[in-house]
Amino acid sequence: MTEPTLLKRKRSVVRRILVAADLSKKDENIFSRALEIARKHEAQLYIMHVHHAVRVHQSSAEYKEEKFKEISAHITSLLCGCGYTEDVNVITRVVDGGRIYDRINSYALDKNVDLIIMGASQLNVYVPDFVLTTVEKVIACANCPVLIVSQSVKSGYQSIAVYASKCFDLMRTLDILPLAPKGLGGHIHHYTQPIPSRVGVLSGLRHKFELRAKAKENRFIRALYSRNYSCVQYEKVALGILLSSLLSLNLDVLSLTLPKNSLCRQDPDKGVRGLLSEPDCDILILGSAAG
Repeated sequence: MTEPTLLKRKRSVVRRILVAADLSKKDENIFSRALEIARKHEAQLYIMHVHHAVRVHQSSAEYKEEKFKEISAHITSLLCGCGYTEDVNVITRVVDGGRIYDRINSYALDKNVDLIIMGASQLNVYVPDFVLTTVEKVIACANCPVLIVSQSVKSGYQSIAVYASKCFDLMRTLDILPLAPKGLGGHIHHYTQPIPSRVGVLSGLRHKFELRAKAKENRFIRALYSRNYSCVQYEKVALGILLSSLLSLNLDVLSLTLPKNSLCRQDPDKGVRGLLSEPDCDILILGSAAG
């Protein structure tokens, strides 16, 4: 019996990456991850910081220019501490005030970026359920994948979980992310979103063939992931419960496409605030909640 012909798919090409920096300690991990991905794809790296000055009086143009130069120099210093070399082309942009999520998404659209990288929201104070954090707002409005970098994962992903309705998203994840060096081992877990049973079976079969094709194309992937996948269909399982079970796998990164309106926390079963607030692994959002 011959294997079915695979559907042709467009490979995920990351040519432009936007890093949203807040100049905190977590930026070191964010910059390290951004440099890894930029080197893998030979991508242009944009680093953006939204500066909110304390305005006792109207700041002069000279003061603003001097402050922006200071911030840019600090970003360069952080980059150099993360192993930056001239093989990665970096453009730094500091903007004055405004809504952070709006500034980030506007700049991403202007530069037509393929990936946004930022840190997790730190909820040090109570935030009402109907108020979205900056990270959640970026995800809800972004037209490209968003990678949320945690403080727990170091270079090279070994254990990856992909939760998506399309097998293409599994391949897309492997295309985008930097993987652990060959020989360290690793596992990938693939879970499908709730879909009709027949479609689920076909999805699982196509997943096997696509993974096999990927292995033939790239021996490194085969060495790491061949026979270490699972395709499970979840029905009538709350998103929050499912994500909690995935995180218990001791992952390096969780890749998922959020169902529509999953950022609406009036329904606690659909809320993902805990997932995006100081996660134990990196989170790659392939599709926005608004999409």
